[in-house]
Amino acid sequence: MFNCLPALFALVTCLLCMGFQSNAQVQLFSVLKADATYKQSTFKAIEQRYNDDIGQVKGDNKKYFKEIYKQRFDYIKSNFDMEGIVTDPAAVAYINTLVKEILVANPALQALNPRVLLYRAWWPNASSLGEGTVLVNIGIVNKFNNEAQLAFVLCHELAHLYLNHSNNAIDKYINTVYSDEFQKELKKISKQAYEKNRQLDKLAKSIAFKDRRHSREHESEADSMAIEFLKNTSFDLQQSGTALGMLDSIDNDKFNIDPPLERYFNHTAHPFSQSWLKEPEAFFGGVQHSEDDQQILDSLKTHPDCKKRVQYVTPILTRYYKPGSKQFIQEQSFREWQQVFDREAIAYAYESENVSLALYYALQALDHYPDDTWLMAMVGNSLNRMYVAQKKHMLNKIVELPSPYREKKYNRFLHFIQNISLSDIAAFSYYFMDERKTTGIKNETFLYALINSKENYNKPAEKQEWISYYKTNFTKQNFTF
Repeated sequence: MFNCLPALFALVTCLLCMGFQSNAQVQLFSVLKADATYKQSTFKAIEQRYNDDIGQVKGDNKKYFKEIYKQRFDYIKSNFDMEGIVTDPAAVAYINTLVKEILVANPALQALNPRVLLYRAWWPNASSLGEGTVLVNIGIVNKFNNEAQLAFVLCHELAHLYLNHSNNAIDKYINTVYSDEFQKELKKISKQAYEKNRQLDKLAKSIAFKDRRHSREHESEADSMAIEFLKNTSFDLQQSGTALGMLDSIDNDKFNIDPPLERYFNHTAHPFSQSWLKEPEAFFGGVQHSEDDQQILDSLKTHPDCKKRVQYVTPILTRYYKPGSKQFIQEQSFREWQQVFDREAIAYAYESENVSLALYYALQALDHYPDDTWLMAMVGNSLNRMYVAQKKHMLNKIVELPSPYREKKYNRFLHFIQNISLSDIAAFSYYFMDERKTTGIKNETFLYALINSKENYNKPAEKQEWISYYKTNFTKQNFTF
């Protein structure tokens, strides 16, 4: 399920493959616990596997294989360094229960000694990195209806590992890019006086679209192998087809609503203005895409070709049908972790300096969990951070800009942010937090947001009053003022 198209463009241009790196901060707002011992032991095992792989590389292109293996290792390391990997003992134990159900039923997978790690990322995806590590984003766990659907995704990624798809793709890439034919074409382009960039882009796309075709073949192979693995477990195999069908629209928001902005940001002393919701009239219209652009957009979709994949696996699922299988092993735990991950995805977006998305998700979730003080706090914290950034003329560092390629509801929200002023942001936070202070005063994160809202709205006396309350009622303090 891992989408490598952006990396391919970078690889062809500069012959490097760089993974995503967040700018996550200290986990002040995480709702999960951190286990330093688990983090250290897991990373040590990954590092040992990397050293073993490097030691076994041979052949004329071994230099390039080592480079990509190192970049893959650095990508994993960056996720540990940026606190992206879930180390909470209870969360780790939960996902391992599902993994164990699969491994015990499939000795061939046990022999691979895989490591399935939860990743705090909000986007719905899972990826097999090829050296034994499988990353499962909490953003995909939240979207499924039952554990059998999640188990299918686990089996799918383990199938990629079993079939060695990632390493085969690396091998194919290196043998293509460093072939005599490709290098001659690069040299030819480098000597051109005009349209050098266009020719490089064309060359990059030719590889990317070939890779896309092979990648989708690998997805079908992994689907079929996943079913072979899942049928050996107690999970309901029919949920595989349901899960694949859900993946076609899984990029949509979890709660799939426009945040009720007027309800939250309308106050007698600072009335809501409809002008804040205004969008450019032609923003969503008239965007034309070339055939290549359409291919790129399709490739950038997190889970392409799902409808075709459902059609492909349906006869297999019918053949393997067995009554009495289960949708859950631990239904209550599954539901509870989904609620936890709803919040954790917001925390990670905030830490990763995507504050506009954190605020958007927090407002959506608050409509679903209206009494949740942590969500109230994250609305306030996001607004406060936006205020500080805007005051420094650095709002673009933490707030995304509208784009025709974004989800429409999120675009409407981004237009709203572009339309409000510095004083509006301060007023939103102040009145939003002040109206809820009776509910939230026992929550330390809420108080942090409340006190900062007083600072930003220039209420020094109120700020000092709440600092005194905080210091009196919280002996172990995580925040300083």
